[in-house]
Amino acid sequence: MSTFKHKYLLLIFVLVSFENFAQFGHSEFYAVGKFGFGMGMNSYTYNSNLNGTSMDLPRSIQIELGTGSIPEIGIGLKITEAVYVEASVSYSFTQDFYKSGSGNEIFEQGYSFHRYAILIGGKYYVPVSEKFVMDFNGGFSYSLPEDLIVKMSGYTESIKYAGTNGLQFGFSGNYRVGVVSFSGGLRYRFEGFSIKPHQQLPDDFESLNPNFQKISSTGIDVLFGAQYNF
Repeated sequence: MSTFKHKYLLLIFVLVSFENFAQFGHSEFYAVGKFGFGMGMNSYTYNSNLNGTSMDLPRSIQIELGTGSIPEIGIGLKITEAVYVEASVSYSFTQDFYKSGSGNEIFEQGYSFHRYAILIGGKYYVPVSEKFVMDFNGGFSYSLPEDLIVKMSGYTESIKYAGTNGLQFGFSGNYRVGVVSFSGGLRYRFEGFSIKPHQQLPDDFESLNPNFQKISSTGIDVLFGAQYNF
């Protein structure tokens, strides 16, 4: 096939794609609500000597950071026919508590590490049909963590971490029904936290848990969303 025919077919593809997108993405801005399920990629073992307690009680606990549910709301603004910028806020629930004990003593064991985040990024839409488009997205985040709470054998420890910048990128499929569109996709997020200085922790905390000076809740999110196009 000649070079001219290749260019001609490419031009037709581009024109059809933009015609499809114009029908899908005509809105100047949108509001979106999402719900995600995070899958963490980092695991930490928290150790305690638990002086003065029974040797039968657990003295370590496994902590899976970055796993949990993530509600999120945001707005998007049109930049070009195929590019939008989106700003959103999310709250990540990461916790796992359960009952454990020795003899007649039953304790709540486990941990929680919840986080607020502000996310700002861009979306590039690739039309597939009149009602269905793919979007590829990426951007930055700023996360503010609540205390890491660890409960073990009747003891509760609160560890404070500073806010941090992060990165995110992913993709979604979007199906439009009138002014509303529904989406499902994946997002990779990168975020790490440094422990705050000058807080009350056990004297042997650093020697028993050196890996908790810096922690990571990096993971992959499965996201579902509903978007109203104005």
